[in-house]
Amino acid sequence: MSIPKSWIPQLAWASYDFANTLFSMNIISLYFALWVTREQGGKDLYYSLVHAASVLVVMMLAPGLGCRADERGKTKSFLIAATLICIAATALIGILNKLGWGLFFFFLANIGFQLGLVFYDSLLPSVAAEKDYGTVSGFGVALGYLGAIAGIFLVTPFVEVHGQIFRSRAFVPTAFYFLLFSLPCFILVQDRKSKLETAKRSSGLNLLELRTKQPAVFFYLASMFLLQNAANTVILFMSVYATEVGHFSQHALSIFLSVSTVTAVFASFGFGQLVDRIGALKVFQITIGVWIAGLIGALFGNNPPVLWVAGSLMGVGLGGLWTASRPLLLSLIPKNETGAYFGLNAFAGRFSALIGPLLWGLVVWILEPWGIFRYYAAISVLILFACASGVVSREIKVVK
Repeated sequence: MSIPKSWIPQLAWASYDFANTLFSMNIISLYFALWVTREQGGKDLYYSLVHAASVLVVMMLAPGLGCRADERGKTKSFLIAATLICIAATALIGILNKLGWGLFFFFLANIGFQLGLVFYDSLLPSVAAEKDYGTVSGFGVALGYLGAIAGIFLVTPFVEVHGQIFRSRAFVPTAFYFLLFSLPCFILVQDRKSKLETAKRSSGLNLLELRTKQPAVFFYLASMFLLQNAANTVILFMSVYATEVGHFSQHALSIFLSVSTVTAVFASFGFGQLVDRIGALKVFQITIGVWIAGLIGALFGNNPPVLWVAGSLMGVGLGGLWTASRPLLLSLIPKNETGAYFGLNAFAGRFSALIGPLLWGLVVWILEPWGIFRYYAAISVLILFACASGVVSREIKVVK
């Protein structure tokens, strides 16, 4: 059975979701934080600070680079450059295997990874018609989470040897697989050319203007900022939380993250179909409710079965968040300025990636005398962010 030619660019585009989630799962969620704290003797705060510094750089670069990509009509070239920076830096973490160098190259790798997402997301209109944004976006997210599961099983044999854990061995294989599975997107996806004059106008976008001129976009960015404070922090620290609060072994942690990821796969497919039926805004708001439920469940993390359910709910929440957010933003913005607006989206999102994890690190550090209860306090902060996101999302108005 042959694949229709119209599907080939969509499959190639989605393959990048498969590839980049290998990095997100193996480096950000599973191995790097524990490599810092367990193998190198560092603190949670070291990771938080370096992650925050990389995010600050992304915040400064993303809007301008998004505009440049629109202006030149070379979004894919920007994507390739950002990805190669991430891949090279990730490999060097494992090659050098020193805390200081590891933190430095993680700083570079995360910059490349986060900037790559800006250009990748803005390529969605190049491969799908507007009526199919939800389905194609959901397919990409689902394929991405399949990539996360595949990444765990592809890299685990390098890390777990004769019952011993060598987290430093995760980095080079992850870099290799990231490159390998990115190639279809690099080769088969073509840029949709932007009008030069439109792209140049977009360079003047700023959040203050959006509040008065495009309030729907402003409230979307505000809601995403608040929700991603929770989502980004969970991605960074769930492995630490499950280890310290749930007392998971490395093997149990890998299974836990795999199960949560499987739920995200099915949720992404389902949410993608739902976006095209009831609209991205409604699905986005449903997703916020799922996040609130999952985070409340995590408060009972010392009860492993409850933590497993909470992890699955947050997996569903992640699938819904990334599936609905791309079509929702595209429904609110001019079609020839995707790079510029996704650059602003990255600014807001990366600001949350700065604030949320930094607050987590500070809460855990300041409340260290509380023992395990410091993690409950940190989760409570994330619940407040998710609830605030729900309130703000009510102000988003989609006009057809």
